[in-house]
Amino acid sequence: MNTWTEEDFITYLYHIVADADLETGVKEIAVIKHRASTIISKYLNNPTYSYEASLKKIQDTEGVSLIQAEEIVKKLILKFQLPKEVKNAIFEDINAIALADERLTVSEQETIGFIKRTLLATEMPLSW
Repeated sequence: MNTWTEEDFITYLYHIVADADLETGVKEIAVIKHRASTIISKYLNNPTYSYEASLKKIQDTEGVSLIQAEEIVKKLILKFQLPKEVKNAIFEDINAIALADERLTVSEQETIGFIKRTLLATEMPLSW
């Protein structure tokens, strides 16, 4: 994960939502590709983003699986200081990904909730 970029992190977030119900379908993959490409070119100014290259890097990273998703997200959210507008776009995208197969499972809802709470926590500094 030390070599991951913001693009890889976003791709990972999108995939853990799609994988949450243990049935990642063709429609979900299509939405991930489209949404990731859009957010990355718009906000991260990377028109050469490659979903395949990013996914390969994620898959080749030792110790990365759905079981460790929470720890990975908590660790990487501190590495990547995503602006508020990117976080808002991620929120919209992960909902679209979860609904791509026309059903929203409890596990997808829980994964979306975790991602939102984690991303929002970095927006809320301690007040004391």
